[in-house]
Amino acid sequence: MRLLIDAWFMPSTVTLPLLEQPVRIIGQVRRDTALLLPREAEQKRRGRTRKCALRIDAAPLEALPVQEMELMVHGKAQPVRLRSVPTVTRFIKEVPVRTVWSAMHLPDHTWSRPCLIRALVSKRQLRELPMTSDCLWCFLFDDLDISGAFVRLGPVWRKMLDRRGYPAPVARLLGELTATTLLLGGKLKQPGRLTVQLRGNGPISLLVIDCDEQLHIRGMARFSAPLAGESAPELLGDGQLLLSLDMPSMREPYQSIVPLAGTSVAEIFEHYLGQSDQLPSRFLLVTTPDAAAGLLVQRMPGADACDADGWARIEALAATVRTAEILSLPADQLLLRLFPDEAVRLFAARTVAYHCPEDWQKVRSMLRVLGPAEVYAALHEQGEVVIRDEICNREYRFDEAAVDEIFGGSSPGEPPTIH
Repeated sequence: MRLLIDAWFMPSTVTLPLLEQPVRIIGQVRRDTALLLPREAEQKRRGRTRKCALRIDAAPLEALPVQEMELMVHGKAQPVRLRSVPTVTRFIKEVPVRTVWSAMHLPDHTWSRPCLIRALVSKRQLRELPMTSDCLWCFLFDDLDISGAFVRLGPVWRKMLDRRGYPAPVARLLGELTATTLLLGGKLKQPGRLTVQLRGNGPISLLVIDCDEQLHIRGMARFSAPLAGESAPELLGDGQLLLSLDMPSMREPYQSIVPLAGTSVAEIFEHYLGQSDQLPSRFLLVTTPDAAAGLLVQRMPGADACDADGWARIEALAATVRTAEILSLPADQLLLRLFPDEAVRLFAARTVAYHCPEDWQKVRSMLRVLGPAEVYAALHEQGEVVIRDEICNREYRFDEAAVDEIFGGSSPGEPPTIH
């Protein structure tokens, strides 16, 4: 049950007793209300324990992830921009609160000042609030033999873009490939690694995403200016789709290389799966600077025996998804909106993580393979040896002492320098 309070205050004498019941309370408060992070969210610190949590001011507010969606306001679809974080306040006895700052899109194409909305929930309810980003959800149409998956990335996607400086067309295609790789990689049931590459002779020469069975991902793009056009053929040119699957149980990695066919990343993979695996599929992909998301529905071999029109119906319904919905709605609500009359079984969410750990030992081993002559030649020419890890956007730097340590037979010490 939800209680909407149309007032600028929410007295604790009213709200606290209601929270003992299964009630969620939504109301509006003053913009200057003191908002504090819950104490359990603070990092450990020395000295006396704080009696109050850290206060949220303008700086951390601007750092919060932004979600943009359309809401019906006075019978009209209105773009809104939302930021959200769990907080506490003193006037309601530090009860956990989901605080939302909402801004409306104005006719002059600017955004209004944020309005502060608060949803009061109990501690148990706060823990039970579903994750809505950096997760993969698989689902199944029980009566149709059609499977599907849905992925949405927020902080993970922003980590992939951090310090990359990709132009918008490059980031868009990379985000679409990231979502696609996760939708495919979610089918891995055993330890393994799926690597997907799009290579071409156009302005974007390479897009690569790496994903393992735990949904740890990393990726990168290579491009050259100028970037002309918006479609995949204009940006990638003539090229190839490369898929590689490496698993400990396999004698050698499986590889598939096919020409690029399609005007978008979605069409490229729909064509590939339809031709190679004989599994008709539909991808719906969305990328923004703050999020990347994708929806996949796929017809299994026995689908026609279950319902001859089932695949055409599901494919048509999936195509009705709106950008705002795929970027904001929880998975269960999204599936209910798209397939209201179908029996859909939604499986538990799986967490996606950006995974690019340092590996100094691997780099040292690589330098040993190159040999002292080549490594010392580079050292004397440049003053240091620099190894660029392009996919993780990291450099490993070795000065003369570090190189001597590698070839002098001593055990490696702490990393000398990292940027």
